[in-house]
Order: sequence, then C-alpha cells, then structure tokens
Amino acid sequence: MANFFQPKSGQEKIQEQLIHLLEEQRLPHTLLLSGESSEDTLTLALSIASTLVGREVFLSDGKSYLEERKEALLESGHKASAEGEPLYIDRGEVFWMRPMTSTGLKIAQWQLLLHEYLTTYSEEPRVVIIEDFQTAREDFANALLKSIEEPPSGVYFMLLTTKKAAILPTILSRAMQIAVPAQELEVTEEEWQQICRFFDILWKSKNSFTEAVLFLAPLEKEQFLRFLVLIRRFL
Repeated sequence: MANFFQPKSGQEKIQEQLIHLLEEQRLPHTLLLSGESSEDTLTLALSIASTLVGREVFLSDGKSYLEERKEALLESGHKASAEGEPLYIDRGEVFWMRPMTSTGLKIAQWQLLLHEYLTTYSEEPRVVIIEDFQTAREDFANALLKSIEEPPSGVYFMLLTTKKAAILPTILSRAMQIAVPAQELEVTEEEWQQICRFFDILWKSKNSFTEAVLFLAPLEKEQFLRFLVLIRRFL
C-alpha cells in the first residue's frame, strides 16, 4: 500500500503507527484527531484519507483546494458564499465538512451527507472528514453517534478538533483518539529579529500595546498567524 503521509517534524511516531495500522488493514472506522493546530490535524487527516483511497485528495493540504474551488465558482459565474459550502466532495470517495458560520457545524450538513452519499453501497473505501468538530451542536453529535455505532460498510470517520474537552464522552468512547503533535517550526533570522523587537516593545515602551499593534499591522494575514504561533512558544 502506497502511503501519502507528508514528512512532519515531531510527528514521525504517530505517522509510523498509522501507516502500520493501514498496512495491516486494522485502522478503526472512527478516529478523533486532536491538537493545538487545526492545520496539522487536517493535514494528517488528508494523508490518512489519501492512503485509504490510493490517491491524493483535496490537493493534499485542503487550503489550495479551497482557493481553486472558489476561483472555479467565480469563473463559472457563480458567487462563492462567504460561509463556504456545506460539503466538499472529492470524486465521491472523500467528504470534507467544515463549519459554515460562526455558529458551528449544522445538522443539515450531516443530513445532506448521510442521505445523499452514505446510503448507497460501495466496494471502495469512503472517508468522512469533519473539521472543528467541537463546534457541532448536540443534535449533530447525536446523529453522528448513530452512524459511528454502526458504520456503513467501508466508511471511515475522522473527527478533527482543537478542543477535545468539548467533545461528548459518548463520542470519545467510540473513537480511536490521536493526539497530533504540533509541527516543529524553523525560525528564520528575520523572524527572530521580529520576535526580539516585539518583546522589546512590550517590556520597554510606556505605550507598549499601541506600539505593538503598529508593529504587527504591516504583516500579511499568513505572516501574522505564523507570528502568533511563534511567540506563543516564548510565553
């Protein structure tokens, strides 16, 4: 079996264990992937899904897929919703569900998946990835529970969360729980200088908050999010 796991510093052990389970065809049908980084849990889930179906899914990182999907909708004359889509589908084999609004995952998203795609039999494996599962309301979680207690043939569920404590105990007890270590980050010289300057502002300036905001303002969104991850290591 070919595997599609991407080398991640700090995740070697968990990847090795998962590859062994996949090769032995002993992977449980429900996995709960929890970690500090939603990006790391999603990347691992996509690697597992790709290995199960034997090809790369959702362009391997998800982010690129979402960008291409949005561009394709615009080119076809459709307006991409700010909420996203209720369900993303890769060739009818892998299904990816994300919260559409700040209120979290909706029961209608689960019903769409269940009634339109999981009621038919398939000899090939199918994978359901549910991102930010901690945002699911009780009706969503209870509906999912019925399926993971008696999973459809060949269907694997992967529940991703950054807040494991928010998940119902009945879900936790029926899933293989995987703690996803945060990927070790390499800090560039420029980033070290930014970090030192940031803390210098906080410690020495009388108007530290205002100056810190002005210091961070020029950063692009991705740079800003990475910077927050980096400084957390020093707090």
